Amino acid sequence: MPYKDKAQAASNDKAYRAANKAEIDAYQKAYSTANKAEITARVKAYRAANKAEIAARVKAYAAANKALVAAQQKAYHAANKALVAARNQAYRKANPIAVRATHQRRRGHKRNASGHCTAEQLKGRIAFFGGCCAYCKSPYAHIDHAIPLSRGGSQWPANLRPSCAPCNLAKHARTWREITL
Repeated sequence: MPYKDKAQAASNDKAYRAANKAEIDAYQKAYSTANKAEITARVKAYRAANKAEIAARVKAYAAANKALVAAQQKAYHAANKALVAARNQAYRKANPIAVRATHQRRRGHKRNASGHCTAEQLKGRIAFFGGCCAYCKSPYAHIDHAIPLSRGGSQWPANLRPSCAPCNLAKHARTWREITL
């Protein structure tokens, strides 16, 4: 028979759980083990159906607890240095163009250059030049700024060119026209 007094029911429930904690924990562990696939499927379905809501909750929590999240991330990185390094290395190996675009964006920010170039735009620039050096047509190894950042060049895709190491290093902080004259 249900209790009419909700406070009394909550108190009795809390008392029961405290008195039978070990038994309840054992039951929950046995249930989780026996129904692992079903629980995993249910969780995946929930996450897929509520992706935006979950992302909003995570973002709100991170915004409300910046110091705590930063401390947790720092502790995780300190405790898992090898794992984090391996994960980062695997990402860099799998996404070289995205890493290169990030590096170029950072260089541009340091020099207060205008514009930005996404990884997709950078892929497009490399494809435009056929995956070869824009100057000598050998395989590219660097991303060059046609007008160097040190001379006021931008980070816009139109100012970026794939180049081989010899061409880019010979060009240094000059334009290609200055080198060829």
